[in-house]
Amino acid sequence: MSKEIKYFDPRNPGWMNDTELGAIKDAARGKGEVLEIGCYCGRTTRALCEVTHGIVVAIDPLHRNGWMPRWSDDNAILDSHAYMGNLVKEFPHKLVVIPAFAQEMFRLFRREVDVLMIDSSHAYQDTKNEIEVFALLVRNGGVIILDDYDLDPVNTAWRDSDYLKKKPWLVVEQVKSIGIIKLVPETTTAPPTTATPV
Repeated sequence: MSKEIKYFDPRNPGWMNDTELGAIKDAARGKGEVLEIGCYCGRTTRALCEVTHGIVVAIDPLHRNGWMPRWSDDNAILDSHAYMGNLVKEFPHKLVVIPAFAQEMFRLFRREVDVLMIDSSHAYQDTKNEIEVFALLVRNGGVIILDDYDLDPVNTAWRDSDYLKKKPWLVVEQVKSIGIIKLVPETTTAPPTTATPV
């Protein structure tokens, strides 16, 4: 993991430190609908629920296929279902959790969103596929947030994505391990030039 420290909040443990979480909050603040790919025990999910005004949809396999999230050196197993269940109770009209792998939702989830947070397997092909499918759902003026952007599989997947090839003017702002991409339209005006007096 690229995180400086593991952050244990009894409500929502995770690896996101305060600086990174603050960058995510700032990028999403005041926006509407959110799609989060990979939520673990809900540390970033809580933050997204707190700063946005639309529905937050979190897609994560949780404990399917025997995959169990573990925490700290003692290898303790954390119950993602319980953490996310408690979070749904806290935000009952705001948060929807879909216990599925992202690729299972490629054809099913077609709702436009204002924020896309990708924090799933971090594998190159998974991340590239998630960008190419879900980034198309982000409205103009929205934001794409990539966790662990400082790791080669994630930043390479962004650079290699067909989505970026169609929008090469998009710029990544990096805050520690977080990559933030604001969806702005292509600039059609020429840059200012310094005219020589005649």
